[in-house]
Amino acid sequence: FSQRNLSIHDIKVEGLQRLYKDDIMRISNLKPGLELIKGDEIKKGIQKLWDLGRFSDIQIYIEEETDDGLIIKIFVKELPVVNNINFIGNKKIKDRTLSDIIKLIKGQIFSENDIIRAKGFIIDKYKEDHYHNISVNTEVEELDEAHLQNINFYISEGKKIRLREVNINGVNNF
Repeated sequence: FSQRNLSIHDIKVEGLQRLYKDDIMRISNLKPGLELIKGDEIKKGIQKLWDLGRFSDIQIYIEEETDDGLIIKIFVKELPVVNNINFIGNKKIKDRTLSDIIKLIKGQIFSENDIIRAKGFIIDKYKEDHYHNISVNTEVEELDEAHLQNINFYISEGKKIRLREVNINGVNNF
C-alpha cells in the first residue's frame, strides 16, 4: 500500500451459487467506503469467509485503483451440497447402517475431506465385522443444479476372514 490510506470504492463478487454479494460483504466486513489502514482488513475478511466452512476457494484481489479508491474482486467457490448418497456393492451391511456411520446427510455442505472420512468409517465398520479385504471407491456425481451432487460409494467387500486354528511348532513347554 502507498503512504496514503486507501479506501474501497467498489466490490465485485464472482462464483456465488447460493449466497449473495451482500452476504459476502456482511460476513467479511468489507464494503465500499471502508478505509484500509494496513491491509489487515482484507486478511481478516478472508479469514471470516473461511471460518464459515462453505468454500473450497477464496481469493480477494485489487482489480483497479482509481482516484475514488480501490475496486476489489472477491472470488469464491462454494462447496457442494449432498443430494443423494448411494452405496453400491454392499451385501453384508445394510444401506441404513452405512448411512448412520458416515456422518453425511442429504442437504449437508460437504468437502473432499468429508468423503475421505466417510470412506474410512465404512472401511472400519467392515473390518470390525471381519471383512479385512474391503475396498471402497467414491464418485461425486455432478447434477444439473450446480451446487447439488450425489455421492456414490462403490464397495467391494471381499471375503470374511476367520481364524480357524493356531499351530505352535517348536515349543516344548507351554
